[in-house]
Amino acid sequence: MQMKVSSTMHALWAKKSFHEGIMSWLPLTVHMKDSAAVARRLWIKWLPMGTRRIISYGAGDEDCAEQLMVFLAAIHDLGKATPVFQAKMARPQCRELDLRMEERLKIAGLATRGFREFSHAGKTPHALATHLLLEQAGCNKNVAAILGSHHGKPPSHTALNHGSIDAYGFNYHLEGEAKAGWQKVQQSVIELALELAGFSGIDALPRPTMAAQVLLSGLLVMTDWIASNEAYFPFISVEDVGTSMDENQRNHNAWKALSLPEPWIVEDDWKSCDLSKERFGFTSNGFQQLIMETARDIEQPGIVVMEAPMGKGKTEAALICAEIFADKSGRQGVFFALPTQATSDGIFPRLTRWAKKLDTEEHSINLSHGKAQFNETFQAFRSFEGSSNIAVDEEGGVYVHEWFEGSKKALLADFVVGTIDQLLMAALRQKHLMLRHLGLAGKVVIIDECHAYDAYMSQY
Repeated sequence: MQMKVSSTMHALWAKKSFHEGIMSWLPLTVHMKDSAAVARRLWIKWLPMGTRRIISYGAGDEDCAEQLMVFLAAIHDLGKATPVFQAKMARPQCRELDLRMEERLKIAGLATRGFREFSHAGKTPHALATHLLLEQAGCNKNVAAILGSHHGKPPSHTALNHGSIDAYGFNYHLEGEAKAGWQKVQQSVIELALELAGFSGIDALPRPTMAAQVLLSGLLVMTDWIASNEAYFPFISVEDVGTSMDENQRNHNAWKALSLPEPWIVEDDWKSCDLSKERFGFTSNGFQQLIMETARDIEQPGIVVMEAPMGKGKTEAALICAEIFADKSGRQGVFFALPTQATSDGIFPRLTRWAKKLDTEEHSINLSHGKAQFNETFQAFRSFEGSSNIAVDEEGGVYVHEWFEGSKKALLADFVVGTIDQLLMAALRQKHLMLRHLGLAGKVVIIDECHAYDAYMSQY
């Protein structure tokens, strides 16, 4: 997508690097377009339909919600269009690179200062600056709060009040005669983001509900992490400003390198066949048949409580119910919660075998608990490069996708087995909580072995 971008905007950097003697950078405008492209792809290709409905309901309609997501991705680094950020030194240090970036700003007509002249640089981190600059430009607080949270933690009232533009105007625009130039380029960044998203103006932005804000925040964090990964979106030479770049090819290459699994689209087998036979190889018993018929009759999936003696096939019944509920609610994954690491390890192979029978596509799977790295079955899913497909000779399969590894991203995989605390922590205040909510919102949740949960767990 080729758009008219001012020469002043081309001088702003989002990232700069000095590695192995090579100076490179990523212009802010290029990072904006990269992020917008990732957001659009995630919305269309990865986000579960049920999650998309929640966001759309809280943001007007689906088209408007998609536009909002693209805008959020494009504008999330507005706070980098400030003199305090542009004065930051390269890491590792490279004085020549810093001087090149400073020279480019001066040629574009933007006043600069040395970083050491910003005695209160820590008071205006760029996520907070993005939040405040957008509010000043007329953006509603519900949208601004999402952007202020894109590093995993919403800005506090104290930060918003004490880090204000009025209090630290030098950080935001250098004040004096330089103020007009910096304000103009900041407005240009906003206008580019609105154009990328297809909004006529900042007043056209919807006011998302709290539920939509949380999920959009998670999706924005995910978008930023992907778009900021140099393996997918490489830096360019300091001699280049990105104007001759083939954006479509760059986006295509990045998405291919990322290679997220295809979403699980539930087929309607449950309407006409015995899922026990299809998925597990045996005819359902009376208990499983009752669960399947009950799930079929429920129009709006909610909570189903199953209780039966040992050996009645409760695990299989729960997975049958999960498949039916996933189809009815537009979910595209399952989280299977258990009380201990040992019970999680025991269920993991069973969930794997079930997931491989669902369709002919390949899906991501994860084991989420503190000692998953010691589980030999789980480790067999991974290669030394981080991911491995264990079903290369079959139609369909599951594998550990390297992008979903790590405690913060584990619940974003399609099928996850983990300890119950992975679910309970969704109620706690912690950094990057929105990623946990994003992962759970797209899944049917199975809570097994409820009788084993003690009073300690109820404290959550």
